[in-house]
Amino acid sequence: MSVKGKLSRSSLGQTMPVHAEPLGFTNASFRAVNQVTFSYRTSTEAAAVLLPTEMEIDENPKISVMFLSYGFSSVGSFREYIHIIHARFRGEEVGFVPHIFISNERVCSLDEREKAIRSCWGTLIST
Repeated sequence: MSVKGKLSRSSLGQTMPVHAEPLGFTNASFRAVNQVTFSYRTSTEAAAVLLPTEMEIDENPKISVMFLSYGFSSVGSFREYIHIIHARFRGEEVGFVPHIFISNERVCSLDEREKAIRSCWGTLIST
């Protein structure tokens, strides 16, 4: 059984728009990248409250969390946590990202749109 997301523009109040354009880089360099990804199943209700109404999930949807460490990048070294809900949009499988946390303040200040979407959060993985 398919369930629609419950996050709507009217319920956001004064928060960032979930309908913003995808992030992109015009010129970036990354080296010495380490990544670990874990996937698990969660309750349908827990995922639905984070998912826009235009998307849908199956019961007990798959969730993935990615932990990344960038040893070198165009903005210095940093760590990142990405939270992904595996869903469908217009019948196509997609990964919706409700949360991204970054340990480097310079990365957070790259662009106003990125500031709205990404949240700075201290060191994710101890060095």
